[in-house]
Amino acid sequence: MGEYLKDICWRAVSKTLGSYGHNWETLSVSVVAFILPASLYWCITRYNSGGWRAIVSLPVGWETTLKDIALSAGTGFLVLGVVFLVNVVRAAHDRDRESRDQLGVSPISIEFQAETFPFVQPIGRDCVLYRVAVRSNNTIRGIRLVVSQIEPRTNNFAGIEISLIQMHDREHRNPGARWKERFDLFPDQPRYIDVVQKEDASSHFRIQHIMQNDVDSAVLAGDYTVTLAIRDAPTAVSREFSLLVDARGRLQFRPIN
Repeated sequence: MGEYLKDICWRAVSKTLGSYGHNWETLSVSVVAFILPASLYWCITRYNSGGWRAIVSLPVGWETTLKDIALSAGTGFLVLGVVFLVNVVRAAHDRDRESRDQLGVSPISIEFQAETFPFVQPIGRDCVLYRVAVRSNNTIRGIRLVVSQIEPRTNNFAGIEISLIQMHDREHRNPGARWKERFDLFPDQPRYIDVVQKEDASSHFRIQHIMQNDVDSAVLAGDYTVTLAIRDAPTAVSREFSLLVDARGRLQFRPIN
């Protein structure tokens, strides 16, 4: 809440001060908005004290002069305060709209960097594991990353829509010897998720989902398009990757979009 109020007040101050000198047009409007109420108040007080003659005559004595200046300036600053409060409301509205727009644009991304750990992890000399990073600028709780589709379809893989394994998660660390199904995202704290692993000599690669002991995770080695999707998030997010096996039997994993 403190950061929110600080941001709103800073935006309001910027809007208020920015209107006094952004360009000649806004400067002139702002000066009129400041001087006009002050002048009007001065005229009213002078008229009440001495009629029309008091308005067209100069104030007499330092006390009267300072009083007129103080009252007039005070009125002008009161108007300035009202402008500031209006800008506070506008700043809060703008900030909330930016937050809604950010959510609408998809607050979650599925990222991959080739040839970079922990996205690519060699296991020994003849095996490789690929991961993706799930990142968000917002706090989002209880989401899952799944394989939503594999093309061409393969009959021996039954792991569609099962959560993928989180990096460093191990069965022996969890109650019931089960991998964690969901995870939370926090700003600038990506979650790394295991996706696929293959030994060079194997005729299959394995999708790294959390039910490997119960549901088949093996896919016959070949060229595929795999769609990874976020589930249980405020907005739908998915990304396609290519899976192919080179002449050495080494699995290659690359984003398509």
